[in-house]
Amino acid sequence: MVECVKGVVVSSAVRDSVRLRQWDDVPVFTGHAIPRGPFSMDQSVVNKVISFAGARVAPGDIILGDDDGLVMIPREEARAQLEAALTRGDAEHGKERELVTGCSTLDVFSVPAAREVTSKW
Repeated sequence: MVECVKGVVVSSAVRDSVRLRQWDDVPVFTGHAIPRGPFSMDQSVVNKVISFAGARVAPGDIILGDDDGLVMIPREEARAQLEAALTRGDAEHGKERELVTGCSTLDVFSVPAAREVTSKW
């Protein structure tokens, strides 16, 4: 089954990185840029299990990314991870609502009161 491409993750370097950042429809994640173009002899694989930065990635696994990095979720863990992420997102939205109403960050995040430290000096 072929699915549409939602983004490209490259474990090596890409060229034309400025142009690639301008694409709104297909984000490209890479750690490096290089001025040379691809060679016709470069080997690639599609819909095969690979190792990416030491992690096993299989077809159907979910890759999420932003400017801060990538996370890989194995397909069989996706439902549990989604439920955990939604729960955390709900909690964070609740904290944002509290902050908007004027609650202090100390109260919202349950920061313990500061203790007086006495120095021996």
